[in-house]
Amino acid sequence: MKPILFSEGQTNFSTNGLGRLSDAISCTVTEERNGQYELHMEYPIDGQLMEQVKYSRIILATPADNKAPQPFKIYRITKPLSGVVEIDAEHISYQLAHIPIMPFTSGGLTPTFNAFTTYCAETNPFTFTREGSFGEALARSFEVKEPNNLRSLLFGQEGSIIDIYGGEWEFDGFNVILHQARGADNGVTIRYGKNLTDLKQEENIENIYTGICPYWKGQDSNGDEVVVTLPEMVLHSTSAQNYPYQRTKVVDLSSNFQEQPTVAELRAAGQNYIENNDVGTPAVSLDVAFIALHQTQEYADLTKIEHINLCDTVTVTFPKLNVSTKAKVVKTVWDVLLDRYESITIGVIGGRLSATLQSQQEQAIERAVSQSATAASTEYATKATVTGLSNVLGNISRDLDNIKFIVKALNGQNGGYIFITLDNNRQSDEMIVLLDSPVFSSAQKIIRVNENGVYYTSGGYENGTWIPIIDSNGQVNAARLNGIISDEAGKGSWNLTTGAMSLSSDATFGGKTIATLVGELMPDVSTALSTAINAYDASLNQAAVLNKLQGASDVGLYLGTDGLLHMLPERVITDGANIPSAFLPTTIVGGSVTSYAQVRVSNGIIYPIRYTVTYYSGETILGTESVIAGEDCEDVPVIERSDFLGWSDTDGGTVDNSLLLNILADTDLYAVFSNS
Repeated sequence: MKPILFSEGQTNFSTNGLGRLSDAISCTVTEERNGQYELHMEYPIDGQLMEQVKYSRIILATPADNKAPQPFKIYRITKPLSGVVEIDAEHISYQLAHIPIMPFTSGGLTPTFNAFTTYCAETNPFTFTREGSFGEALARSFEVKEPNNLRSLLFGQEGSIIDIYGGEWEFDGFNVILHQARGADNGVTIRYGKNLTDLKQEENIENIYTGICPYWKGQDSNGDEVVVTLPEMVLHSTSAQNYPYQRTKVVDLSSNFQEQPTVAELRAAGQNYIENNDVGTPAVSLDVAFIALHQTQEYADLTKIEHINLCDTVTVTFPKLNVSTKAKVVKTVWDVLLDRYESITIGVIGGRLSATLQSQQEQAIERAVSQSATAASTEYATKATVTGLSNVLGNISRDLDNIKFIVKALNGQNGGYIFITLDNNRQSDEMIVLLDSPVFSSAQKIIRVNENGVYYTSGGYENGTWIPIIDSNGQVNAARLNGIISDEAGKGSWNLTTGAMSLSSDATFGGKTIATLVGELMPDVSTALSTAINAYDASLNQAAVLNKLQGASDVGLYLGTDGLLHMLPERVITDGANIPSAFLPTTIVGGSVTSYAQVRVSNGIIYPIRYTVTYYSGETILGTESVIAGEDCEDVPVIERSDFLGWSDTDGGTVDNSLLLNILADTDLYAVFSNS
C-alpha cells in the first residue's frame, strides 16, 4: 500500500487521513527483535503533501510481509538535498517512553500488566496482553522501586519485563503483546557456505570454541588450595574433528559446586556446559539482501525466505562441519513501496553496550570493590581509556597489579573526569564525560553516551537540556554543526551557519577548472535547447516534431497528444538518471503516440509507477492492492453476499465495474449492495 499521512495525535487509521504519500521516492520500515522499529522515507521537496509533512504527524505504512499497516510518528525531517527530503519516524509504541510509572510490586506477569494502567502518571492508551504459557516464569514477582518510564520497563534494562519473564515483544498499533515465542518455524533451511574456505563461513567459525578445559579451584577438607582438572584435560564437542584447527576454552566451573567435586562430577558439569552453550556450533549471522537473492545458491529456497517474518526460526546447516543450528530472524527491512523485503538478518542480535560491558565486567568490579575500604558507591570516575579499562578487566583475575590499579581508578584516587555508571540509579547505564570540572555536582558542560547515542549539555546533568549529537543509528545531528569548513590550501570553504560556499578560481573537478567545465558544457546545452525549440513549429504539429527527433538532431524529447513533454525510451536510461515521474511511449502509429506508460527512473533503472486500490464496504477496509499504472485490478476481494452488485467510486453510488480497469491513480472503490 502507499503510505498514508495522518494528523498528530490521531488514533483511528481507517480513513485516508491527510492523503496518501503516493509520490514518495522510497520508504522502508526496519524492525529488530525487542528493539528498533522505525520508518525511513525519501520524499520530493515538490511532493503533493510536502507542506503537510510535519513533526509528530503520523505515517501509516505496511511494516512487513502479511502484516497490518502500522502508525509511525515523524521525529526527523532533513533539509532538502538535490530536491529530496529524508523523513524518519518511530513506531507509535515509542510513546511508551513518555508515560511515567510510579513504584509498585506485583506477584506475576498478569498483575504487572494491570499495574501498567493503575500506576500510570499520564493517560495510557496502550493495552498489554501475552501469548504463550511462560511456565513457572508467569508467577515471578515484578517490582518498580522508583518512578520510571514504561518503555524502559518493557526491555533494555536490568529488571525489565524481558529480563524477568523472557519473551519477545510485538507492537501492533496501541496493542502491546508479549509472546513467549513470537515467530514460527516453517521449515526454512539454509545451507551455509560450500566449504571451509568460504569467506563468510570462516568469519563465523574463527571465534568458535571446539572444546573446553574445565577446572575447579577451592579448598579441600584440610583448608589447602586445590585445583581439580580432568585426566584427559580437554572435552571436545561432537563436531570438533570437522574443524581445520582446535580452539579450546578454559572454563572455571568452581561456582557449580559447594565443595570439591570428583573427576566424574567435573566431567559431567563440563559436558553440560558444552551442550548448554552450543560449543562447536558456529554463531549464525546472515544478512540476506533480496536484490540479487536468486543468484545465490545458499538461498535457493527463495519462496519460503521471502515470506518469513521477524522472530521466525530457520535451520542453518554447515555441511562441511556436519552440524546444524536454529537461528531467528532478528531484523527485517521492508520496502513499503515495492511490497517486499529489502533485507533480513538471521542470527543473534547483540545486546546493549551497557549490558555487554556489565556482563563481562560485573564479577571483576565486585572483586575489585571488595578490596577497597573507601568504596561507597557503584558509580566511579577514572581517566583510564575504555580500551585500557577493558584490557585491564579482561586480565583482572590473573593480575593483582591490575586489580590494585582499577581499585584506585574506580575510587577516584587517580583523579576523575570520565564516569561510568554500572547500576540502575538512572534509566540506563552510560558513560559521562565532565568537560569543565572533575566534580560531578559542579560540572556544567557534560557529554553522555548511552544506548540512545551521544548527547551534550551546558547546564549540568540534572537540570541541563540534552542536545543530541549522534543518535542510536549513527546519524549526526546536522543542526548542531556550525562554523566554517575550509581546506588547508585555502582554495575552498563552506560556512555551515550561512550555507555559503566559496571556491577559488583555480579549484578543479576531475582535473578541470570550473571555467573549463562551463565552457565545455554550455555549447551542448545551447545546441540541445536550440534543437528542441526548432522542433516545435507554430502549430505544435506532433508529426513534424517526431520527424525532427528521429533525424540527426534527435534530443529524445517530443510533445505528446496529452500536451506533456515525453522522452523516447533510448534517451531515458543514462548513468545516474533519477527521474521521479517520466512518460514513455509504448505505441507510436503514423508518427503519433497512441499509448504510453508512466514510470520513475532510479539510478538508470526504469520502474513502473504503482497505485494503491483500496476496497471498502461502508467505512470498513476489505483490502488493498498495488497495481502498475495502466493495468487492471487483480486482487479484488471476493464478496459472497447474494445482494452484491458490483463496485462504485462512491459509497452507495452507481455500479461501474470498469473502474477496476486501467488504473491511473490511487483509487477507492466501494462495494454496492441491492439491500443497502
